[in-house]
Amino acid sequence: MLNPLSLKDIIKDSLFEKEFPDNWNALSAGVGDYIAENLAMPGAYLGTIPSVPPVPDPLSGPYIWKPLSVVAPSGDVISKLASSGTGASVFASFVSQLILGITFGGQDTKKVITLSAPVKLVQKAPFVLIPSTEFDINMINLATGIIQAILLSIPPVPPSVPSASTGGGVGATTFALVV
Repeated sequence: MLNPLSLKDIIKDSLFEKEFPDNWNALSAGVGDYIAENLAMPGAYLGTIPSVPPVPDPLSGPYIWKPLSVVAPSGDVISKLASSGTGASVFASFVSQLILGITFGGQDTKKVITLSAPVKLVQKAPFVLIPSTEFDINMINLATGIIQAILLSIPPVPPSVPSASTGGGVGATTFALVV
């Protein structure tokens, strides 16, 4: 589960405890790794076992997928953004590119259902940074803004992907949100 306090520490450590340009590379790697470890997308599989007549797949039900990959913008990209914009615009661009780099696919966490195609997220809410005069509050606000933008992202419509179960069933998995 994504947690602003945990992500705040990663952002703070990468941006302010390393020298330029290593700080941008550390930010990219740290946030990408954190998202990959803590993000999940629930889906509901509904399938049938091919037979005459077809029968409902007993493995139909809810499952959870972890990201297949999280490709955070490289440190070079972030560095270029930083040299051409304000702090808020840099992080808004970083978050947009981060969300585009999140892909779900393959098998669910129980290794029962396999998706036939990857699912990428679509950003539905802008990144919002609420500035403060206190450093720690700024870091929490930054982490919260990143997490909110990701959690408000959704799979593209239609969020249904052809799938197969380990029991020989075929059907579709429908996704609605990320957690």
